[in-house]
Amino acid sequence: PVDVAYVPGTAVLIHRRLIRSVGLLDEAYFFSGEMADLCRRATDKGWRCVVDPTVKAQHDVARSGPQRETLHTYYSLRNRFLFVRKREPAQRTRLLLLWTARSVQTLGDALAHGDFRRAKVVGLALIHGLGGKVGDANRWVMGDG
Repeated sequence: PVDVAYVPGTAVLIHRRLIRSVGLLDEAYFFSGEMADLCRRATDKGWRCVVDPTVKAQHDVARSGPQRETLHTYYSLRNRFLFVRKREPAQRTRLLLLWTARSVQTLGDALAHGDFRRAKVVGLALIHGLGGKVGDANRWVMGDG
């Protein structure tokens, strides 16, 4: 096994003692980022996060539907702000500024390429990330809110 900062959530094995020690996945993330948070809580309590490089797991995102990319863009960006607030107190200001700058750059790139759907989603993720919105935001992201 190889030690890692976090285990991607495609396929994981989690010992029940770890769940008793650190709790379940944090529902505030809702989609994307919850495994990084769980792994940080685990390593903070002395657990190791490892992957076995000989094992293969594949997530066929093409079968997930067209909404997956939109939702993933939103949640992966918004939840970076949540993770920074929760798990990076010493670097909070620097990292919030970094993710804000990257978000603005991504938003600008989307607008420059006429990708208004992506621009909307990135802008919404930035607003929600800075504003502390957590949990399910599907209705706003998909245009129903």
